[in-house]
Amino acid sequence: MGQKADIPWRLIKLHLDDTLDKARNLWPQALTELPMHEPHKQALRAHWQRLHTDFRLPSG
Repeated sequence: MGQKADIPWRLIKLHLDDTLDKARNLWPQALTELPMHEPHKQALRAHWQRLHTDFRLPSG
């Protein structure tokens, strides 16, 4: 995507790392508090575990 938009990787990585850090810190706790059906929560946790290790989130 960065190549198509002609954006240097170093700029993309900075924002990607920030976004992943926030997701890893906020989602596990938020998932326990969200008014979401348990099967949906389980589906999210399973999805996170299938991601490449660079993008995985804790299951929470």
